[in-house]
Amino acid sequence: MSVTQAVLDVYGDSKASADARDKGGISMNATVSGGPNDGKKYGGLLPAQQFYKAVGGRNGTAEYYMYDATAVRMRELAVGYKIPLHVKGITDLKFSLIGRNLFFFSKKAPFDPKFRWLPTMVCRVLKPLAFLLPEHRRQFKSQLLIY
Repeated sequence: MSVTQAVLDVYGDSKASADARDKGGISMNATVSGGPNDGKKYGGLLPAQQFYKAVGGRNGTAEYYMYDATAVRMRELAVGYKIPLHVKGITDLKFSLIGRNLFFFSKKAPFDPKFRWLPTMVCRVLKPLAFLLPEHRRQFKSQLLIY
């Protein structure tokens, strides 16, 4: 769930809300609830501001901002070379280059689903993204082992 996207949408600060404004609204097929048109079918463009005020923000419709968290990543890649040596007290040298969190093969959510979430029960279950910075970043290291 992306609370970030919901808040940006309700204030009109997201690319999605800008695109909707440029198109003249959001295409809807719905049923009117309440008022004199209760139960009547509605089809057509709903003004972007009206739509995002209903679904966006912290009190909006949460399911609109739920994302599939399926991600396939290159978590670690290690390349090493072992050099046999016959020097006093040393039998081998091993040199390695290691990279972590290098890239995604596939990521369906607009954010990294492996964030460290806030430690409340609601956050553990829903895992909302609420203006958090990425914790997982690319890491590179080298290693020299002497045997």
